Amino acid sequence: MLRTERHLADLPREVLARIARMGYDILLEKHEGFPYCFSGDPTDLLRSGRTDLVRIGSDAVLLPTHPENLEHISILHAYTSADRAHLTVVLQDLWWRHEYPHIAEYDVPCYFVALCERVAEGVYVAVFYHETTHPYTTATTTQADPE
Repeated sequence: MLRTERHLADLPREVLARIARMGYDILLEKHEGFPYCFSGDPTDLLRSGRTDLVRIGSDAVLLPTHPENLEHISILHAYTSADRAHLTVVLQDLWWRHEYPHIAEYDVPCYFVALCERVAEGVYVAVFYHETTHPYTTATTTQADPE
């Protein structure tokens, strides 16, 4: 289960402004998403409802998911680049299983791959968030502590 590490409001204004201008690519349920932007305006970003930075290893990460889903998401793998500029995370989401326990087709986990960019020391933002049916268990790079 993912835990909230920090909130966007705790970040310096210039970091919020940078995040607000960032775009991300999303693919859910095999539907291609359009390039999204976190908001464009720091004030709107704080009102968006997606203000929780989750703890992945020793870092705080903003994922484009709803806060109520966080309790159903767990980290399978987390890898940082050698220069710590990027973080790759493989997640397992059991929200469907929780939400629809009576429907057998939903009794399988969803997996997500999140590619994240560092916006401040120890703070990353997902710029690529794709659902997949494969957990990608054979990646080979430096692994962060996935607590």
